[in-house]
Amino acid sequence: MPREILLNILHEAQNKHGYLSEDVLKELSVSHNIPISQLYSVATFYTMFRTKPQGKYVIHICGSPSCVLNNATTLANFLQKELKIKIGETTKDNLFSLYKTSCIGCCNEAPAMLINAQPYTKLTEKSIREILNNLKSSKNKVSKSANSKLKKSAGKKTKSGTSASKKSKPKKPANKKIKSKAKKLFAKNKHRGK
Repeated sequence: MPREILLNILHEAQNKHGYLSEDVLKELSVSHNIPISQLYSVATFYTMFRTKPQGKYVIHICGSPSCVLNNATTLANFLQKELKIKIGETTKDNLFSLYKTSCIGCCNEAPAMLINAQPYTKLTEKSIREILNNLKSSKNKVSKSANSKLKKSAGKKTKSGTSASKKSKPKKPANKKIKSKAKKLFAKNKHRGK
């Protein structure tokens, strides 16, 4: 199976379940006739895949040379101090998970980070503190009924009032064209016995 199709399958499963548990990987192995060892090796190789439960907000601080030269290491230390966790951990309240990743494509606006795939750029300690406080306070203010309304309008993001610059949310990699091609290739290989 071509790697790009496998990556899309894993992205879809992670988006659906929040992370790639052993059970999810077993299910994918059976349904797509892919050895579980191959699925696990891909899921643990790429930094954007998770095999353990994650916080509501998954933070990826960029570790590219551009960001590092613009104070990203200091900001990563600041995030660890503010959240009281180390890189690779999740807060006790399951609100935040923190990771360091390679380039996220925002080099011209470094330092940068992603929170649930949403880029935040030109970061400072002050802007990070504001972003975290906004996310923490939104957790406390959102009622169950408001939460269901938010889920329905998830595609209609508005500015959160933070002082950090935000770019529009990137498209998910598993768009309709890729899904269509993946299905055709998978069906073609299935008939060949691969």
